[in-house]
Amino acid sequence: MLDEANARRFAEAMRLKFTGLIGLLVAAARIEQPKNEKVLSILEKLARSDFRMSSDLYLWAQEEIEWFKKWSK
Repeated sequence: MLDEANARRFAEAMRLKFTGLIGLLVAAARIEQPKNEKVLSILEKLARSDFRMSSDLYLWAQEEIEWFKKWSK
């Protein structure tokens, strides 16, 4: 798991697969661990904090989590 730009560039140069915290939240929603409502809550708290995340990334993650929430019922 990488969120630092330098670490991501290194991983890309080494052709390693990686994901960041938001990717892990979406993956957790996919398997419902924890429940999707909690995953959405975590995403919203991150968005309100000083965690750096683009609005596009936030919207993508929110849509993905909502989709998994809808289809897991």
